[in-house]
Amino acid sequence: LVELLLPTLRADFAVSESFQAPEGRKLHCPVVAMAGEDDSELDRDELEAWRDATTGPFRSRWFPGGHFYLANGAPDVLAEVRAAVLEFAGRAQAVRHG
Repeated sequence: LVELLLPTLRADFAVSESFQAPEGRKLHCPVVAMAGEDDSELDRDELEAWRDATTGPFRSRWFPGGHFYLANGAPDVLAEVRAAVLEFAGRAQAVRHG
């Protein structure tokens, strides 16, 4: 499973390093920003800055490890992804059936 997800996560890291939201435009979807607690290439302010990229719900999640925390933390990361998808899908369904 890690072999399937790793290329996508590497691309996500590349985007997070270079992403600049177009001025005045934001995403209209939930964002969950994830990082390793010991990542020397990212600080808390940089991760939390993703909050400014969306009008939707935001949360950050820190996992044990460094820049490649996923290598040893895949089960925890996947659990977070699953929880976020279920949470946000539930919110979307509630809005539709409001």
